[in-house]
Amino acid sequence: MELLKTLSPKLRRDLLVLFAAGLLFWSGLAALLPTLPLYIRDAGGTSQAIGTVMGAFAVGLLVSRPWLATLADRRGRKIVLLIGISAVAIAPSAIW
Repeated sequence: MELLKTLSPKLRRDLLVLFAAGLLFWSGLAALLPTLPLYIRDAGGTSQAIGTVMGAFAVGLLVSRPWLATLADRRGRKIVLLIGISAVAIAPSAIW
């Protein structure tokens, strides 16, 4: 807490905005993930389709994280954030 007091008001405000944006982004994704199997089932998907989609999500995370971490180290975090935001924004329109 002492560290926050030493920061300039502008930097504190910027950090607050960054933390709020991260919280809202991840809360939105985490809120949609548990409903995905229900959506697939209501759209006519089988239990196998639900398992495939949820498994693909997990495998996609495992495969993409090392690549995205390397990209963030080499080119900066902004590009990785833009890729993530784009994926989350486009993904719902790609369903069915």
